[in-house]
This record gives sequence, structure tokens and C-alpha cells, in this order.
Amino acid sequence: MHLDRHQQAAECYQHAILLFSATGDLYGEATSLSRLGDVRDAVGAGGAARRAWTRALDIFSRLDHPDASKVQAKLRARAHGRPAAATLLSSSVQA
Repeated sequence: MHLDRHQQAAECYQHAILLFSATGDLYGEATSLSRLGDVRDAVGAGGAARRAWTRALDIFSRLDHPDASKVQAKLRARAHGRPAAATLLSSSVQA
């Protein structure tokens, strides 16, 4: 059941990414990429998660947006074998 919802969420984010990209909304595109990475990470698709987060990081960095640091934290967590969601929870508790 959960996998069906994750797949549905991923499809919605992919559609949103296309729409934001077509309209030139870089922030919307980056946010959707970051969330797509979260969904991919949740189902154990680490490579797909990293690809989405890397694209999001590139856009957030170009925009000089503070969300770049959140995406960097997700990538670092995954690189060290930790779930990205746990990293986000601990960073928001510390903030």
C-alpha cells in the first residue's frame, strides 16, 4: 500500500518538475526535485534520490537559496549511509 502512494507521489513530483521547468520556475523545480529525492530515498532508491537531490542542489545554489544547505545535508547523510529523513529531523530540532 505505501509503495503505491510513494509511486503516486513520485509521479506527481515528476509532473511538477516538468511544469516548473517549462515555465522557468527554478525554485518550484528545485523544491520538487528535492521532494522527489525524499520519496526515492524512502523506498530505498538511493541512486535516484541522489540524482534528484544533486539537480536540486545545483538549482538552489544558482539561486543562492538557503535550501541548498538542506539538500547538501541529505546528500551527506546518504553518502555516510544514514537516512536523509533522520538528518532533516535532527537539523530542524537543532534550529
